[in-house]
Amino acid sequence: MSHDFILVRLAQPPAHFPAELPNDFGEKDTVKFNDVAPLAQTLASKLGLKRNGPPVLGRQSYWWKTNDGGSLDVGLDEAAIHVDTHAHWRFVLEMFEYLNETYPDLAILDPQTMHLHNNESYYGILKSGTPFNPNFMAARLDIQDGI
Repeated sequence: MSHDFILVRLAQPPAHFPAELPNDFGEKDTVKFNDVAPLAQTLASKLGLKRNGPPVLGRQSYWWKTNDGGSLDVGLDEAAIHVDTHAHWRFVLEMFEYLNETYPDLAILDPQTMHLHNNESYYGILKSGTPFNPNFMAARLDIQDGI
């Protein structure tokens, strides 16, 4: 089972996180990544992303084999970073926190719940083990164990 997340740069951050995605949320609310090539190189060197086929409609796909035996399918384009998780959700947080150093306007969009998260609110999901997380028992155990 997988769960999708989208990392987006926000033109104006919400007053608090998590935040419900406004009904009219769109391109006007985001900031584009100017050049995804350096972003891809950074993620490849830091996290070990591997290119996965040719670009399709302007989006280059990558694959990250995580150390829990799972993987993240990552799509990069100038509008967003699309993440399809087949691993523990903590790896989405790891990617986010690394990128947030360069892009402080970055947020995690959960299209299933229609919420925006920063690192603290997303960590709260991991810690609480919500039913939206297919790894919720593992997440609860890992957080309790400090992993």
